[in-house]
Amino acid sequence: MRSAVLIEIERLALRVFSSAVPVSVIAKELQELAESNPAAALPLLVQAIVLGMGRRDLAAMRGFTHDAMQRISIARTESTTRIDGEQSAIIAFCDALCAEVELVDSRPVLERVDTSEVVARRAKAAQCQHEALQRLHKVSDAAPDLVLFQVFSMALSALSLANDPTSDLAHNGMNGLVAAFASQAPLAPVAGYFLLCTHRRAKDSVQSRVVGEELLRRYPASLLVRLALVSTYTGIGDHARSLALLGEIDAMVGHSAGREVARAMILRLNGRVREANELLSDLQTRAPEEHLKSIIAFEQRLSRINVDRRDY
Repeated sequence: MRSAVLIEIERLALRVFSSAVPVSVIAKELQELAESNPAAALPLLVQAIVLGMGRRDLAAMRGFTHDAMQRISIARTESTTRIDGEQSAIIAFCDALCAEVELVDSRPVLERVDTSEVVARRAKAAQCQHEALQRLHKVSDAAPDLVLFQVFSMALSALSLANDPTSDLAHNGMNGLVAAFASQAPLAPVAGYFLLCTHRRAKDSVQSRVVGEELLRRYPASLLVRLALVSTYTGIGDHARSLALLGEIDAMVGHSAGREVARAMILRLNGRVREANELLSDLQTRAPEEHLKSIIAFEQRLSRINVDRRDY
């Protein structure tokens, strides 16, 4: 039998696709769910996987998984009953996400030398994640009411396709997401969103666009789908569609500083650097949130470089 926390998380997940609720509102409700259920690790892990799908804010992702591990450890110490299927799934899910944090943190990047220590760390994390996903797959498959964990398992498995295109685990995860998205199951949109993120991670712009556009056709009220498509269109250079989608989102829920920064970036990529500069300067005068200040400053530097190059 599913816990009340799992039922509420499934409800929140479907609400993201069925209505024009801002993602920030869902994140706040997940945080409130975590605070009102101090023994529950799942709300923290859900926030971590959302960050992990886009490889965004590794520090926050690490914080969520660390706090979840502490909650799991306390619960296991204090519990006098046998661990049930949902608890086993949560433990395996947490282990897989902790390994994902290490994989993201140790991934090859241009500005860092890939030392033998980093390679070994990445290999260990990959092995840990593989074992955790096998446990998660086994537990969730044995319980029909743990469908959300099946989707999580497929999503994390499929993510490794970008690193190892020959991996059977990755292909099984990808095939599972495709089948789940094609189904009429209640959690099909969640599988579709993870499928889009997986294609984007693997730099398959054609398939990420196909999945994103199908998601939007099925769930036209969703802001999350539009935001994912903004990123997808930007990645393939279709800046006109990116800007049009941002306009749709603003019409639905009003302007936000974060989306204005995204608009400035797209304008810069589209060669409209003076417009980007004007937008960024206007944002600065409105005292943006602290976490946006460094992004705005970075975009301004890039825009100035582009202006200088064009003026010559």
